[in-house]
Amino acid sequence: MKTVLDAALAELGRGGYANLTMDAVIRRAKVSRTTVYRRWPNKFSLVAALVEQMQNRLIAAPPAATLREDLRQLLSLLTHNLETPAQREVARASTTNVARALQRSSRELAMRPLIEAFARAQGRGEAGPDDSPSLLTEMLFDLVANRSLQLDRALTDAETDAYIEVVMRSLRPKARRSS
Repeated sequence: MKTVLDAALAELGRGGYANLTMDAVIRRAKVSRTTVYRRWPNKFSLVAALVEQMQNRLIAAPPAATLREDLRQLLSLLTHNLETPAQREVARASTTNVARALQRSSRELAMRPLIEAFARAQGRGEAGPDDSPSLLTEMLFDLVANRSLQLDRALTDAETDAYIEVVMRSLRPKARRSS
């Protein structure tokens, strides 16, 4: 399975979603057609598996002690998922018209750890009860992901820290005094 996913990632990075073919993945992975088609009937399902693999890195992140630490860790993982041209092609593929359903489900899954981090921050008093975990997550996730795709590279630690600082300043004044 890893061999096929690695081959798919390499092929996606080479030519993008539009030029990705199952035959090219099979050749690169040096496996039989049956091996690939038994698990992934088409390129959409193969790219969905790549997106899931990237998301699992975010989901596996352990909670941190503060919101700033949570955001730093999760955004580092998110930008790590966008480090290589092939990984950025996976992200782009999940935003094409062909992959609208994949985008919705993968986006929700990838944002869940950030929503949970903001909810934990509310519980610790780092964020006020009126600070919306969903809205803050959507804003931060979209900003980081889209900026990485626009720059065609992963964000640097300094860029990530700047975005975290903007979010931390946007929290309610009572919450900011306690952080």
